[in-house]
Amino acid sequence: MVSNRARTIVVVCILIMMYSLPTMQGKITGIHNQAAAGCTCHSNGGNGITANHNFPSSYTPATTYSLTIDGSGGSQAFVGGFSLQVDKGTLNNAGSLVQIDSAGGSATHTGSGSLSWSMDWTAPSSGSGSVSVSLAVLQADANNQNTGDSWDTTTATITETNPPNNAPTASSLSLTPETPGTLDDLVASYTYFDSDGDSESGSTISWNKDGSPQLSLLNLSTVPASSTSKGEEWSFSVTPSDGEDSGSTQNSGIVTIVNTAPSVLDASITPSDANENADLTAAYNFTDADDDSTSVDSIHWYLGGVLQTSLNDATTVSSMATRVGDEWYYDITPTDLVDTGQAFSSTTIIIGSSNIAPTADSVSLAANMDWQDIDTNSELIAAWNFTDVDVGQVEDNNEIQWFHSSSYPGDELIYMPSYDGLNPLPSSATQWGDAWSFKVRVSDGLLWSEWASSNVVIIQNSKPRISNLKFIGSEPSINSSQNLEVTWDFIDDDEEQQGIQGVPIVNWTRNGENYDNSIWFGNSQVTSLIVGSTATTRGDIWGVTVTPFDEFDYGQEYYTEVEIMNSNPIISSFEYLPNTPTTMDNISFNISTVDVDGDDVTINSVNWQDSSGSISSENTLDSSLTTTGGTYYAIITLDDGNGGMLTYTSASVEVVNSLPTAIIEITPTTAWAGVNLSLSAASSFDLDGDIVAWYWTIGSTPYEGAEITISALSSETTATLVVIDNDGGQANTSTQLATIEAPSVTGLIASSSGTTVSLTWNAVEGTNVTYKVFRSFEPITETTDLSSLEFMEETTNTSWTTTSTFLGETHHAVVVLIDGEESMVMSDGMSTSIEVSLPILDTWSHPSKVEGGLILTLLMLIVAGTIILLAYVEKMSGGET
Repeated sequence: MVSNRARTIVVVCILIMMYSLPTMQGKITGIHNQAAAGCTCHSNGGNGITANHNFPSSYTPATTYSLTIDGSGGSQAFVGGFSLQVDKGTLNNAGSLVQIDSAGGSATHTGSGSLSWSMDWTAPSSGSGSVSVSLAVLQADANNQNTGDSWDTTTATITETNPPNNAPTASSLSLTPETPGTLDDLVASYTYFDSDGDSESGSTISWNKDGSPQLSLLNLSTVPASSTSKGEEWSFSVTPSDGEDSGSTQNSGIVTIVNTAPSVLDASITPSDANENADLTAAYNFTDADDDSTSVDSIHWYLGGVLQTSLNDATTVSSMATRVGDEWYYDITPTDLVDTGQAFSSTTIIIGSSNIAPTADSVSLAANMDWQDIDTNSELIAAWNFTDVDVGQVEDNNEIQWFHSSSYPGDELIYMPSYDGLNPLPSSATQWGDAWSFKVRVSDGLLWSEWASSNVVIIQNSKPRISNLKFIGSEPSINSSQNLEVTWDFIDDDEEQQGIQGVPIVNWTRNGENYDNSIWFGNSQVTSLIVGSTATTRGDIWGVTVTPFDEFDYGQEYYTEVEIMNSNPIISSFEYLPNTPTTMDNISFNISTVDVDGDDVTINSVNWQDSSGSISSENTLDSSLTTTGGTYYAIITLDDGNGGMLTYTSASVEVVNSLPTAIIEITPTTAWAGVNLSLSAASSFDLDGDIVAWYWTIGSTPYEGAEITISALSSETTATLVVIDNDGGQANTSTQLATIEAPSVTGLIASSSGTTVSLTWNAVEGTNVTYKVFRSFEPITETTDLSSLEFMEETTNTSWTTTSTFLGETHHAVVVLIDGEESMVMSDGMSTSIEVSLPILDTWSHPSKVEGGLILTLLMLIVAGTIILLAYVEKMSGGET
């Protein structure tokens, strides 16, 4: 007997041998686009079959049809397949063991386990024409050969059919408004529908009034209000049409034209100028669209906007109820005894008075009651007398209007509404040469008088004045180095003369004596307003008298004087030594002075300052007191010995920083194109501090840091480094990258013999050249990261051989190293692939023989080996064979 251990060994060996068989692909997965040619790789004998389908003989566009494909006849006991093609429409919704190509024009089987298949076909759009169908069906005897099989092909042509046109329909007929009056248009509406999606064309609309057709309104969707009258019954009918066929006629409901309420044309109160002695009467007119008789439904009287209920429906208001100044109106509502119209408001009247209006007499215009003394400084005063014949009446109110002309009597006086009610008129409103008058009316509390006009007055010239007469620069004093220049503010109350002054009278005195300061101006000799500093001496007393002139009149005299004081020394030049100091330099200065009084000038004190305040009082600022970036200035006090002091603050000087030095180091030093590069700024330095920031620009891409790594460059690129020290100083340098291409392997060839893989390639020029070999089970491209590959060996040879422990396709790449610098670049010719496999038995050349005969041969070998193995095992265990 064979032991369990022996059986287990046999089973494991069989599984190993079966697993070692090469994978074979047969045609059980179907073939697309073979319907017309048929299954020519199979014999067609023995069991004849017929290819069947249920495509329609004609199709309706865009309609989906369910299809069944099979083959009748034959044994129907075998496996099979099919191939189907259509030139139009789309195959979809694949059934079991069916696959459809992406275009939807071809279908075939996915396995051999069926003799019938299903799917859907969606017909093409309208106007596509006839569709061609090709079908091939195969029935196989499952002997793994191409003999004993049967197949058949068939074709079909499917014609296009167009469905007949369907007439449209009309529904939801309605008339609006639902309750129309004689002032309303009738509007017909309905819903049009066409099952074919056709648009409406040629539909007919007919109108009926009291059952009679209204031919003049044919095909109108709206009947104007002018065509209807109260009591008429209206309807319409519509026959829908799509331009080809007309649907059934539909009728709307009937609407009746109802009564229209009357309205008010106008409403007023008579008399319109009523006073407190007149009765008020309502006057009005109605209109009715139906020509019905109308009457008043209601009248409501309002006094000052308040309803007077005691006067409801009265057409007259007694004068006993009115007072002067009252405001009256009424609301009136009409009716035709069927409907009530809208309320309408009458015009409003104000109750006048029977009182006699007062008068304004003795109207006059003057300045301080003296009409002959009026200039631009005068206020204009309006005066009049109030007169009223009604006993006991006094002036209750008045209104004043001012009138003006700038060229009287040539032009009329113009009303100036902005000055209404002013009395007096301020002098700011007048100008020299203006003409002014006013009108006034007065009220006794009930009535206003007529307007009364005053006399016309002409505004005369005002004499000029000056103010603020002074010497320029006299605050606090004028010294011997300054010119004497007098200034003042010219004042002319005549607005048109303001800022325009004639030549004034100016007289100069020096120490009480007249000083001739006249100059020629054109053909005239005038006194200058400026005395040069060369004419003045420390201690002089200078005076000036000015008499203003406005080209028409002189004003009064004005006088002022000043004492000439000592002049302070003047700085003529100043400079720092050195001009641009560093922290290693002491800072001093050169200063030059001028004194117009001839005094000797000395330096009284020096005070050096920085942002914190005073740091030194020496003439020279020691370098130990300065820092990089610090700013410093000197406050210098000068003395001329006669009370002339000058404190001079110099401009600031900055102690500058020593700039750093930028240095770029590159790895690999050759900076090849096509390889990753490492750039370092570590060798950069700063003599008086530290470098705190490193900024790179590679081409147009920014980087930051003392050391950076950049991806491979494809062309020559500029690298720029900017370094910044701890004081903010910066320096930069640039270098060129990728000036030469990185070396790469060419002519890489792979070959195999059994499990032995060999690579050869062309040698690369250079010194100390070595090569690295990498392997991958995935294709290697120019973008492959070499760090993801399996490193095999580094060699100085241009060939490499290994024994592969893997069967199937492997991929290899070779990169070059020159002087120890690795060119990790991938390019065409640096990678290749090779198939490693065991020898394959030679069998028949036909694909069906390979798929069937080879498998059978291998199975027979496995069985024979199994029998021998079992016999050996049993013999070893003492059994008999």
